[in-house]
Amino acid sequence: MRSFLSEKPIAILSEWEEVMEIKEFITLKTIVETGSFTKASEKLHYAQSTITSHIKTLEEEFGNEIFERNGKKISLTTFGKEVYMNSLSLLKAYDKIKNIPNERTIPSGKLFIGTPESVMVYKLYPVIKEFRKRFPQINIIIKSGLCTELKKSVINGKLDLCFLLEDRSTVVENENLEFIYYHKEPMCIVTSMEMEENFLRKDEEYNILNTEKGCYYRNMFTEFLLKNNISYKDSLQTESVELIKKYVMCNLGISFLPFYSIKEEVKEKKLKAIFPEEKYDFYIAMAYGKNKWISPAIEEFIKVVNEFLKDS
Repeated sequence: MRSFLSEKPIAILSEWEEVMEIKEFITLKTIVETGSFTKASEKLHYAQSTITSHIKTLEEEFGNEIFERNGKKISLTTFGKEVYMNSLSLLKAYDKIKNIPNERTIPSGKLFIGTPESVMVYKLYPVIKEFRKRFPQINIIIKSGLCTELKKSVINGKLDLCFLLEDRSTVVENENLEFIYYHKEPMCIVTSMEMEENFLRKDEEYNILNTEKGCYYRNMFTEFLLKNNISYKDSLQTESVELIKKYVMCNLGISFLPFYSIKEEVKEKKLKAIFPEEKYDFYIAMAYGKNKWISPAIEEFIKVVNEFLKDS
């Protein structure tokens, strides 16, 4: 039994190009989706004999039956299921190639973006607003998450690009990702207005309101506390920076956040920002797949991000 598109799809296609065309696989997919040869012929506007001929071409080439026929009912054979499942990736690639001329003229489709929650809430909204204004035909889908997970999602193709919080001095070259770095952002200890400036003492234990495990600046804060021999207990763990700020305002603990996420509250004297003597900061970066096709939608999005974040 021949394995279908399992290892070298280009080589296999070159073997088939004289006997099979993409329309045979479109017909197969339509039969499976509609449940019958008759409905597939109606949907594709083919004569039913043409539909039958397409499936016969596949069966003759592979030397295996694609469908089992039980009276009026049809179902995929075990081999037919393998052919069908693998043909889906072929048809998806065909759709992408077919739409390239249109996309070059007017970017369209979906754009999957990943970002840490703080960047999404405090940095991206003007970017998204402007991008949607320029390209209303592109549907942006945003997923928040931890930087390590977002990187993996870009590499495996679940995301088109992502935003990250990176310590540029420790970045290691990544063979799968291309990075664009923006400006440096300072971190600060966040307290209620009731706290004194030099409140941290080694003889006290502090309630820490933390972001999720694996979060870039949670690790920074832990490093700071351990380095300064400050006792603490985790009182809250959440991905919501807004929730952390509310709890800090109520004097339920202290936290460690990017200054951009609290600068309005500091201005309004609702929170205090305390910057450690040893600076803790990071860069906002954008990452996308290295050596992967950059669609017009991704290309235009990067341009808008550069306009807003390069100079912010």
